[in-house]
Amino acid sequence: MPRSVNNAKQGFANVNTVSKTVGATVTTLSADGRTLTNGVQILANGDNAGVVYVGVRSNLTAGDNDATDGFPLSAGNSLLLPARHEYDVYLIASAADQKIHALSF
Repeated sequence: MPRSVNNAKQGFANVNTVSKTVGATVTTLSADGRTLTNGVQILANGDNAGVVYVGVRSNLTAGDNDATDGFPLSAGNSLLLPARHEYDVYLIASAADQKIHALSF
């Protein structure tokens, strides 16, 4: 039976990877303005001692306000967010020096 094979050089033209250290101040995932087709997969580093919060608003908080808290990512957890741009994704952490890894596509 014939199979379809995807050529990686053609299929990964719009894939980007990001690693970022997050602290107690809200920041964007990146300033990259490329339009994303599918979104962003975000992984909290397995060595994180705190929680990273992910959201789509600049007034994002880290677990202290129900109205503005982001989605919590503990160490080793991930989230697929259907964002249009990397700069639409906001991050804040419950402690300094928390690391995330992201794959946008």
